[in-house]
Amino acid sequence: MAEALCAVSPAFSSAQQRRLVRCPRAARRGKYTNEGIFAESACALPGGDLYARTAGGHGARRALAFRKRIYHQGDKRMTLREWTAKITPPDAAAMEEARRRQAQLAKPPGSLGRLEDLSVQLAGITGRVHNKIEKKHLLVFAADNGVVDEGVSSAPRSVTLSQTINLTRGKTGAATLCKHFGCAITVCDVGVAADIREKAVLCRKIAYGTKNIARGSAMTREECERAVLTGIELAAETDADVLGVGEMGIG
Repeated sequence: MAEALCAVSPAFSSAQQRRLVRCPRAARRGKYTNEGIFAESACALPGGDLYARTAGGHGARRALAFRKRIYHQGDKRMTLREWTAKITPPDAAAMEEARRRQAQLAKPPGSLGRLEDLSVQLAGITGRVHNKIEKKHLLVFAADNGVVDEGVSSAPRSVTLSQTINLTRGKTGAATLCKHFGCAITVCDVGVAADIREKAVLCRKIAYGTKNIARGSAMTREECERAVLTGIELAAETDADVLGVGEMGIG
């Protein structure tokens, strides 16, 4: 049963987990659960995990509704093309207004360096000249690389697993900086070559590591697209003014 429980998301209660997945192999093959939800991998459907952790006893149902509303059109998961179609150009008018405002400030032109460019870029993203960034969030995606079999890494494969867990415990450089600057951190397993039973690690595993790129394709096109979609969907469900992204993986 331990293996079966690893095959579903923390968004489900233990009772739901027992009903939902009888065998992790069945989940990996894409069997439908008794809730009518498509189990795409040995982990969970995208979305909802952060919701469910704070939603109380009915968190699972709210998480499922959240996923369907945000990530699905009808009964289909949104495709990469559908997500990219939502990307719009920066607001040119807001960026120009931000430059004019900078020119009016009591400072030498360009004296703030890259910070000035960032403020203009932020205006283009939000469509507002005046922006306040309060909610910061770092998303770290963890996976092993098959090319480590070629002896190209200074550290063994096992470091990926240990550091993935250490990130959630505040024992890495990135986690320490996040704590110092008041930045939340989410660690997501998309391909660690081991089962992680740490509750703080989101499980969206696509495979147990990539294949050895020195001997063939590291990933299939489908795996690559699913990995990109996982990042998009996790970013969409994260409540933040600004997002940072990182990776953890030996190789």
